[in-house]
Amino acid sequence: MERLAPRLVMITGPIASGKSTLASLVAEGARQRGLTVALTDLDGVAEMALPSLPAEQGEFVTDDLPGWLAARQG
Repeated sequence: MERLAPRLVMITGPIASGKSTLASLVAEGARQRGLTVALTDLDGVAEMALPSLPAEQGEFVTDDLPGWLAARQG
């Protein structure tokens, strides 16, 4: 079996818009195809990383972590 390169899929959207439901369905579909899946909530990752992330103008807002990361990529 050919080994595939790892992929990162991020799903964003407003509160209660179905992101978790969609992520679960995508993960299940990938698993059914024999792929290994790691499903995580970005808020949980942000909470773990928060002490090491630089603060901007006082407090770092974890709700805007995707925007913060995107701004630093270019």
